[in-house]
Amino acid sequence: MNELKNRGVQDILIAVVDGLKGFPEAITAAFPEATVQTCIVHLVRHSLNFCAWKDRKTVAIDLRRIYGAATAEQAAVELDAFEEKWAGKYASIAPAWRRAWQVSVATNGHGVVIMDGAGWHKSGTLNIPENLSILFLPPYSPELNPVENIWQYLRQTYISNPVFENWDAIVDACCDAWNRLAAETGRIKSIATLNWATIGQ
Repeated sequence: MNELKNRGVQDILIAVVDGLKGFPEAITAAFPEATVQTCIVHLVRHSLNFCAWKDRKTVAIDLRRIYGAATAEQAAVELDAFEEKWAGKYASIAPAWRRAWQVSVATNGHGVVIMDGAGWHKSGTLNIPENLSILFLPPYSPELNPVENIWQYLRQTYISNPVFENWDAIVDACCDAWNRLAAETGRIKSIATLNWATIGQ
């Protein structure tokens, strides 16, 4: 993290970590304002490593009740229920989730996820929590994805057609490009906002 900071990265908005011990503390030491959360996919995989093969499907379903809960309070209730059910057989799982709790649950948070129209994104069995909104993109329209627009601007404006000597040169160029973009007040908003698609203005 200090190396990134020394390269010129001024801030990180959200960092999603894989559970490596000490990593959240390293991030917040270098970037105190960063929001750090544990990756649910890594947490689920870690949990299933404790399970016998025959129990994995059932345990995965029970874990989904935790991370799919609409509120942090409901998730805590589901975690208690999970521990009561499985503590005798897999005592290590619930404590692992409790240790990760402070970097897994954003208080009063509401997320917005932009997705393409893949069939599994629109499954009728998909349980979407109340504090999560999903915005589906029309077919064949990557230009409507704000991240795609920002990345295209970075490539075209700052790092178009260079020849890099090594990996460090690539990282330096990307960090420099991002910092230059971040220094342009309002630029990211103007790139990511589509006036004709904005509601309430």
